[in-house]
Amino acid sequence: MRARRRGLAALVGAGAVALVVAAWAPAATGAGKLASSDPAGDAGTGFDMTLVTISNDDAGLITFRIDVPALATLPPDFSASVILDTDGRQEDPMTDWAIISNGTTAVMAPATPSGLGQFFSPRSLTTAFTPGAVTISVHRRDLDHARAFSFGVLLARLTAEGFDQANADEGPVDAGRPYLIKLPTRLAVRSPSLTPARPAAGARFQARVGVRDITYGPPGDPAEGGRVTCRFTVGGVKVTARGALDRQGRATCSGKAPAGATPGAALRGTLTYTLRNATVTRTFTGRVA
Repeated sequence: MRARRRGLAALVGAGAVALVVAAWAPAATGAGKLASSDPAGDAGTGFDMTLVTISNDDAGLITFRIDVPALATLPPDFSASVILDTDGRQEDPMTDWAIISNGTTAVMAPATPSGLGQFFSPRSLTTAFTPGAVTISVHRRDLDHARAFSFGVLLARLTAEGFDQANADEGPVDAGRPYLIKLPTRLAVRSPSLTPARPAAGARFQARVGVRDITYGPPGDPAEGGRVTCRFTVGGVKVTARGALDRQGRATCSGKAPAGATPGAALRGTLTYTLRNATVTRTFTGRVA
């Protein structure tokens, strides 16, 4: 363990990340799981990866699995670096985070155009070696709550000078491909209103609620797409109400009280909004004027 920690310290001290990921290209996205291959035999005498698999769980823990089939045991000079662009901007270098593992210990550092920042090891960052593969896991909150990222991987031997770049394996073949972190949809509602609260017989009414998509955390974004379902009655008789969602994420049900409705008759109904696997419902009550 001590030898491996010295090796990792040497890598950190070198302050070098040889791989800069390609430009953000959102045309090709992963969602929840992504596998990218790398040619065999392109690492010289170094460590030869053949596949990089990325996945995330519903809580936002991201796992990188790097397949190195020829590696039956973990050598003391092993290193795996995962380079991430989490903001998608076209800065130079296009790298926001560097994660470095020696198979038993992992550290990470923010990256800016002026270089790497201070290395640290958050609680969520773990790494492990099994024959033929290395895994690295980190929570999205430790990557600035990233929603997506492009990535690259570098396997190299550690030397007194840092990386043995002459016998390194940079990949996978589609390094720079974006990965979309897929999480269960979460919705928040606010400001429910019924206008007017006492519609006259034959007059229109509107029930409205603001909906925000907080899948990636509050305050979230105005809800987009999905389906608005309306169910309303006046005096116990079903009335037609049409659902809609505007660009500000306001879900509405618009209906009309019957012309012959009795003053004081109860207006009751529900507005339900569904987006992917999430549903929110609000109940509205009023009376005919």
